[in-house]
Amino acid sequence: MRHLLGWRFIIAIALPLFLAALGALSLTTDLLDRVSDTANLAENSRNREVVQRVLKTAEGDLARLARQNATWEEARAHVYPAVDATWLSSTWGNSTSLGQSYDRALVIERGRPEPLAAASLPREPVRNVEGYLGSAYDVLLNSLSNKAASNVATSFAATPDGPAVVAVAPIGPAASSDGTAPTRYLVLVRLLNDKVLSVAQSGYLVNGLRVVLPEETPPNGMRVNSISGSAVFGMVWTDRNVGQVTTAFARSKAAATLGLLILVMTGIGFVCWRLVQNLADNEERALHQALHDPLTEMPNRTAMMEKLKALRAGGTEHHVIAYADLDGFKDVNDSYGHQIGDRLLRAVGTGIARLASKSLLASRMGGDEFVVLFSGKDAGTEAEEFSDHLLRFLAKPFDIEGRIAFVGASIGVAQSDPADADEL
Repeated sequence: MRHLLGWRFIIAIALPLFLAALGALSLTTDLLDRVSDTANLAENSRNREVVQRVLKTAEGDLARLARQNATWEEARAHVYPAVDATWLSSTWGNSTSLGQSYDRALVIERGRPEPLAAASLPREPVRNVEGYLGSAYDVLLNSLSNKAASNVATSFAATPDGPAVVAVAPIGPAASSDGTAPTRYLVLVRLLNDKVLSVAQSGYLVNGLRVVLPEETPPNGMRVNSISGSAVFGMVWTDRNVGQVTTAFARSKAAATLGLLILVMTGIGFVCWRLVQNLADNEERALHQALHDPLTEMPNRTAMMEKLKALRAGGTEHHVIAYADLDGFKDVNDSYGHQIGDRLLRAVGTGIARLASKSLLASRMGGDEFVVLFSGKDAGTEAEEFSDHLLRFLAKPFDIEGRIAFVGASIGVAQSDPADADEL
């Protein structure tokens, strides 16, 4: 009974509490993971917008610079009709060395592979403009062919110098006084080097920003296309994983809180379990006391009557009882006192329980009366054998604390059909 109640408690109270704690832990972890993922996605989206803004700013700045220089009257004067390469190098080359927002300045002419003039910091000279600009070359010039001279075309390109922003603008007005249309173009190249990328890293807190090959661009990076639509390089950065940083503290606190909750619930569950166990022990003890004789620990009259009622309700077997009334017990009790008498009853009860091993139940009915119940087709024979063994057992004297006591027994055997079991 006690174990059954313990399992009932575990199933009814402790198990739901434990499952509730696990559910809360799982729900909290899932919620924190969702918050972390959302924060990480938001940060990656912000970084992508920052990189796009930096590239757009670099593209716009270079376009304005190319337009201003290309429409400069002095520039036209040194490009038409012949190109003054010395002027170009001294003017735009010096600006470059002073930190101007471009790394190369070229004067080109459509259909001519090599530049007419070039200015840059010390680098390998450009010998083939189309090869230098790649697929963006034709698209840039075609986009300017039907536009006013003040317009400018820009593109990203993978140049031999590295990833770059390129701006191309026609030199001179749309048409000169003699009707000559501009046929030469100013090309400014701004390399996307560490100096440019450091602006995004320091000003916009984008960590580890760098340029990679298009095929090396991860899913959370960004591919950059030229004006022709082909990918020329990729931009990658190191996410700070603000989701993990943001939720790490909350996760640790949640884990600690849930751990404490589980500990408290476990403690409460243990206390409740002990209470249930104590109640079960008390109930089992009370039931045992109700059905057993306190002196001999044998089943009592109540236990015997309950057994007979159960046999009558569901049994079809033959029942026999052996009734034993001790002879001479009163003399022992009067001569030696109740303490010796009680010891004698316990000794007799132990012997009866041992001799009645084939019985259904051996009980003390009260005083010096004992009843043994037998059942089955051999019940009568077993009752007779028990009676003989009991008489031989009682024929020997009992030594109780040095006092010799003799008792006998008057034994009666009664048998009945199942329907008359309560009359036994």
